[in-house]
Amino acid sequence: MGARAQGWAEVGERIAEARHAAGMSQGDLAEQVGLDRTMVVRMESGRRRITALELFRLAEALDVPVAHLVSRPPEALVSRRRPLEEHADDASRARFRLDARLEEHARNARWLVSGGFTAPPDVRQAGSPGFGDPRSRPAMLAQWSAGRMRKALNPGVRGVIAR
Repeated sequence: MGARAQGWAEVGERIAEARHAAGMSQGDLAEQVGLDRTMVVRMESGRRRITALELFRLAEALDVPVAHLVSRPPEALVSRRRPLEEHADDASRARFRLDARLEEHARNARWLVSGGFTAPPDVRQAGSPGFGDPRSRPAMLAQWSAGRMRKALNPGVRGVIAR
């Protein structure tokens, strides 16, 4: 699975970014999860610990998996990501939500493979550059997964994920 967040400050940053992607203010989020706005401010700054129940409520309100808030994304996904600005446009917020789902997919796939429940597909053709090179496998699988996600979420629409 992905590396855990290093502390409450990192979890807070991920909450703030997810809140921006959802187009919510701190007050809006606080109201949705039944907290005072100052509690959300303290969470986002890393000055307040968050209970498991609050994490699940936050994830539901922000429409992201809980793992998105408490763990770092897989390395292959981070290399293509741009930071989300507080006043992001609709396309940037949609990209963030797609990235969150792609992270969830990558975490689940990694868990299935590490548990021996399945094996990753070999998506390269024999003879192509990097075929069989284990160092190219994570990026290759991320690209393959991104393509599958694009097709599933937006059939007929290309360019949802920046290349």
